[in-house]
Amino acid sequence: MKLKLRKIKKGLYSIFLENFLLKLLSLTVAILIWFGVSSTVKMRYQFYSYVDVINIPNDLEVIKIKPEKVKVIVEGRRKIFNKPIFDKVVVYVDGKRLKEGKNEVKVNLMLEGFDKDDVIVVEPESVIIFTRKSKEKEVY
Repeated sequence: MKLKLRKIKKGLYSIFLENFLLKLLSLTVAILIWFGVSSTVKMRYQFYSYVDVINIPNDLEVIKIKPEKVKVIVEGRRKIFNKPIFDKVVVYVDGKRLKEGKNEVKVNLMLEGFDKDDVIVVEPESVIIFTRKSKEKEVY
């Protein structure tokens, strides 16, 4: 019985304590490499967002936007996605050049905390906006 215990102790000693400093150094280097690689890995995030129309001329009103939502795919480091990004993303079209009827307008994106290179896809790239003359009621 004592012989078995000695073999077990000797086996455990060789596994954990022989060349302990080399084993500790190897483990430390492996952890540092893992942290380095995981911090540089980029993540992709896909979401859908409604399209806002800004700078609408006073004499026009927007009837319909087709499609109402666009798909946005962004890519960035993991720490950017730790916070909710819906607060940081604004999808809009500039309505300065809108005319009465059917208008095709390019979709713009404003991202807080992201670079322009981080946006992978905005699909579709343009939306169709239907407008009409606004009916102003006269007040007597």
